Amino acid sequence: MLLCFIPSQLAWSAVAYVQSAQTSTDGNATDGTLIITLASAVGNGGMICGAATYQSAVATVSSVTDNQSNVYTIVRQVSNTPDGVGLATFYALNITNAPTIITVTYSISSLFRSGVIIEASGVKVSAALDQEITQRQQTPGTGTDAVTSGAVTTTEDGEFICGFSIVSNTYAALTFTAGTDYTERQETNPSSGIDIAGETRVQTSAGSIAATWTQSVNNSTSTAIMTFKQVAA
Repeated sequence: MLLCFIPSQLAWSAVAYVQSAQTSTDGNATDGTLIITLASAVGNGGMICGAATYQSAVATVSSVTDNQSNVYTIVRQVSNTPDGVGLATFYALNITNAPTIITVTYSISSLFRSGVIIEASGVKVSAALDQEITQRQQTPGTGTDAVTSGAVTTTEDGEFICGFSIVSNTYAALTFTAGTDYTERQETNPSSGIDIAGETRVQTSAGSIAATWTQSVNNSTSTAIMTFKQVAA
């Protein structure tokens, strides 16, 4: 009897955006924490990526945790001299105990506290972060996609891309529009303090990619990108 074996092809799970949340404080209010609350509990095996701002002249982000005692990895902190506002990026993988509240703790009490968090499903449970970078731009203009993290090169198809951008000073009248092929998920738009926005996309094929935005007023910005590998089915 002749047996025919057909090799299976590598398949990918459906990496997907789930939910997001944001919060911001009065630019003149000083405190040692920032609390961001999700509308629903993080799903089993979910991933959270996020970014938070701080008064970089005096503080840094010392930890990120949640109400189920998960500890988040702080990826990068960029201090924006001379504007005095910093941007920190962070994430946690394979969350299994349904947290709803994420707390950003600063090294000391800080002004300019804003944050955005994004949940995705279908991300690898370990070693998922592939590429990341944060770039500060001094008045990059109001052209389409002029605000950018700078490009990174992903190594796998189907990666989940998180992008974040902040206004590097307290220009509250500015708004962001998500970059080409991105979907904006959150923007704080505070009446005072720091505007931060978050966007996502799934990159079908591995290659060069940047987180981009269009700003309504030409201002200094800091923009971050993190790319995450998805689970092989």
